[in-house]
Amino acid sequence: MAVSATDMNDTLPRWSSRGSAVELAAPGVNILSTYNDGDYTSLSGTSMACPHVSGAGGQLMANGYTNTEARQRLRETAEDIGLSSKEQGYGLLDIENAVLGTTTGDNLNGGSSGGGDSAPVVDSLDLTENNTGGSPHADFDASWTVSDSSGDLSTVDVTLTDSTEGVTEDSTTVDVSGDTATATTTLRARHEENSGHTYQVKLVVTDSNGATDSATADETEDGS
Repeated sequence: MAVSATDMNDTLPRWSSRGSAVELAAPGVNILSTYNDGDYTSLSGTSMACPHVSGAGGQLMANGYTNTEARQRLRETAEDIGLSSKEQGYGLLDIENAVLGTTTGDNLNGGSSGGGDSAPVVDSLDLTENNTGGSPHADFDASWTVSDSSGDLSTVDVTLTDSTEGVTEDSTTVDVSGDTATATTTLRARHEENSGHTYQVKLVVTDSNGATDSATADETEDGS
């Protein structure tokens, strides 16, 4: 897994790795660590960020997850800190949610839950370009379905990112309720018609107890 580094303000230092291969961000600035002189010292680098992810993955596998299940679990429970997908990937590593939220290892799309309440689930997410014609903007339709067996859905946050340039283009919050919700949300990349760029939509569903689940989908703009 490619990992970027963040500081205490959830920003990336200039030396951090970036790019489409990044899956997670993790703390990597002024991290107290053992040192080869037998003492401790504070170090910075992606070499400090990666062990956080390795340790979390190791704990999940000790709890019964396979390596691929652990990888997916870390993605699904990561926290969106508002950076582009090329900077944070699926988000900032959240070990508490990953390890303590749902520990059975058999509900990989079950999001993060703080107790006995069932976490919400992103059942489906598709992104397609909405070719309206004559518009200078690139419009995309994000079609989604979410559910929560506890019947306490609260909000759905939908964000469109230009993966080619690494910038957020549009976002919106949809209020939902009950045990299931489905809709199509239109998002706009302004003045991006015929750009040929690749775009990613990220959806985060939250229930009334604060439990979440997330998913992403990608689409390349026509460019013709």
